[in-house]
Amino acid sequence: MHVKNKAATALSVVACVFLVTLTVCNEKACSHVHDTSAVIFFVLYLVYMAFVCAFLSAAVDQHARSVNLITRASLRLKQGIAAANFTSLALLGIFSSLGWSAHANKIALCEWAAVLLILAFNFSFFHEFSGTSVAVIQDLPSVPDPSADHPRGAYAPLAAYAESDEF
Repeated sequence: MHVKNKAATALSVVACVFLVTLTVCNEKACSHVHDTSAVIFFVLYLVYMAFVCAFLSAAVDQHARSVNLITRASLRLKQGIAAANFTSLALLGIFSSLGWSAHANKIALCEWAAVLLILAFNFSFFHEFSGTSVAVIQDLPSVPDPSADHPRGAYAPLAAYAESDEF
């Protein structure tokens, strides 16, 4: 695996650890842990989105005349979602610095916009993977074709052995 891919994967895993911390901690009981975890999650996931967009942009440029791994339209969609997420998080930071109580609704709107944009970023990959199988099971050994193999059980039909020399 490429070093950049490992870095992006590590960022996403660490971001998810902070997402778990954010969801486990009650906002009213320990708000500083909740808020810190939320900030770290959103920032790390934004950096992950930037890594992915950079990788895909390089892939589009490198394979412009050969196999298309991703379309330019799909890349632009992902870049637009990442830019909108950056804007949402910047507004979240601005409203938070101006006072939580005065801008609570705007802050909540920015948080939910960031969450929905992260989901939209991940769902945008359906376009690339809509016609393929799950990538995880591609490395598993294939199941042998049972019709090409003679049955070897005690209850195997005798017709299968009639063609062989064993019968």
